Amino acid sequence: MFTSRTIRFRFTDYLGATEALLLVLEDARETPKKYRITGISPESILTNGLLLEGDIEEISEKVALISGATQHDS
Repeated sequence: MFTSRTIRFRFTDYLGATEALLLVLEDARETPKKYRITGISPESILTNGLLLEGDIEEISEKVALISGATQHDS
C-alpha cells in the first residue's frame, strides 16, 4: 500500500528540466508504480514546474537529486 502524494519540482535551468523529464518518463515506462506527470516538455517544466502525483516516493527522491531542483510539497 502507498500514500498518494503530490510534489511540484522547479528547476533553475533547461538542462535540469530535461534531465528530470527523461528520468521520469523512463521510470514511468519501467515501474509498476502508478503516478501522473504534468509538464511534458522542458519548456513547460521551466515555466510551470514538474508536477508528480500518486505513488511517487522513489521517483521524487531521484528527481530531488538533480542539480538545480527545488521541491514544493502540495
